[in-house]
Amino acid sequence: MLFSSSSSLSADDFEALRRLIYEQSGIWLGDTKQPFLQLRLQERLLSRNITSAREYYHFLKYDPLGSDEMQRLLDAVTINESWFFRESAPLLAWRDTILPALMKQKQPVRLWSAACSTGEEPYTLAMLLLEMMPQATLAQLEIVATDISLRALEAARTGIYDPHSLRHTEPRWVTRYFQPVANGGQRVGEAVRRLVHFGQGNLLDQGVSARVGRVDLILCRNVLIYFNEQSRQKALNNLYSALHAGSHLLLGHSETLAHTMSSFEVARVGGSILYAKPATP
Repeated sequence: MLFSSSSSLSADDFEALRRLIYEQSGIWLGDTKQPFLQLRLQERLLSRNITSAREYYHFLKYDPLGSDEMQRLLDAVTINESWFFRESAPLLAWRDTILPALMKQKQPVRLWSAACSTGEEPYTLAMLLLEMMPQATLAQLEIVATDISLRALEAARTGIYDPHSLRHTEPRWVTRYFQPVANGGQRVGEAVRRLVHFGQGNLLDQGVSARVGRVDLILCRNVLIYFNEQSRQKALNNLYSALHAGSHLLLGHSETLAHTMSSFEVARVGGSILYAKPATP
């Protein structure tokens, strides 16, 4: 092993690496995450034939291949746990309450799944919208899905999922919108896939909102909890700038902006709490 009990990741090396990860992604690994990072480093050091965390840090910082390896490290430390129809009640509330009037005002309606992980969230959103608009085209609806992890995006574009990802999916959804593949997997059908466009995006990048373009709903769920206050504020500013006036941000059920400085207003939509960018006076 690269790290034995007597040669574990030192406090200084942990500090240097977690600050580098933070600078690149906004993810802050707390003090309790030192064993987690040590475990994730095992494979990366072996793949580069590097024998110490200190040497690995210098490789990331100064080697011409460092930026490519940084992406691989971010892939290793980001958490991509997701499943279909996760916390779907707020999505249904927005669809049933906001979308009908929105469709009468403008087309296409554009939605952004920020930090989309392996794709379950944007595909769920597409299925819920297709239930209301079975013949929807990109001229009417467009879902942009971004994530910092290239590995997660590759899985999302492939669109093949095992039973674990479908554990909260009713059989009727599987029958209607999936196609069975080998080894018990299910592939998302073309009617759903054509509404979703995937691309890499860092929520801390000031240019991310410009690349995505203005949208009518943003899903950024179970992501900000991994950011410290400074990163959270920067991400929220970028999300805010991407929204049309009067449009909404949806966070995870355990997330709140109650103690965060932002221009968002609390909006109750069909029994769910969303956050709205104030409408233009």
